[in-house]
Amino acid sequence: MKKIFCFTIFLNLNSFFMQAEAQTKPTIAGEYELRGVMEMASGLLLKPDSTFEFFFSYGAMDRGGSGKWVWNEKKNTVILNTPDRHQSDYALVQSRKDTGKLTTFRITDPNQFLLRYTQFRVYTANGIIEGETDEKGYFSMPQQPVMKIELLLQLCPERFSTITITDSALTYFEFRFEPWVTDVYFNNVVLHLKEYGFEGGHPLLEGDQYDWNKLK
Repeated sequence: MKKIFCFTIFLNLNSFFMQAEAQTKPTIAGEYELRGVMEMASGLLLKPDSTFEFFFSYGAMDRGGSGKWVWNEKKNTVILNTPDRHQSDYALVQSRKDTGKLTTFRITDPNQFLLRYTQFRVYTANGIIEGETDEKGYFSMPQQPVMKIELLLQLCPERFSTITITDSALTYFEFRFEPWVTDVYFNNVVLHLKEYGFEGGHPLLEGDQYDWNKLK
């Protein structure tokens, strides 16, 4: 009889904790809006299945992201991460050896607005050469062997893409943007639960005291 009683208590407690956990996520889940930062808009959607979606708008640039969130009940915090990340935001479309005295780099994309915003860091046998594309997507430098190229979309300045070059005779390189070039990645962004929503970090802003207000 004592064993049956203890087993019943165990089942009741297990059911209670399962219900509490089920009630926590829908309470945390919802839509949140960044407040108190001028000239930009940012939002966060925490879904009941522990995934999230994110958007960021500043000037003419709109960006988005996604990932998974984990609720820490002891610390009353949510931790956001993007587990699936792409290695490069640029693809090398073609390369060749051209005649002339210049090594030329080109960005191609249907969106002409983005062509002028790629920064290059070119590693050569003679050192590092830096520059950026013009309004047509071109950047040139004196011809010399290229070993590695780093590219950065200046409108998304938090990460470089690296392309290693194995043929030092090449003098023309043409790239395109990958579809995910404007995606935002989360790396252990922590949000602390408050009465109005959350206080915590932002993947594109420095500091960890930003207000995320929950929308009704």
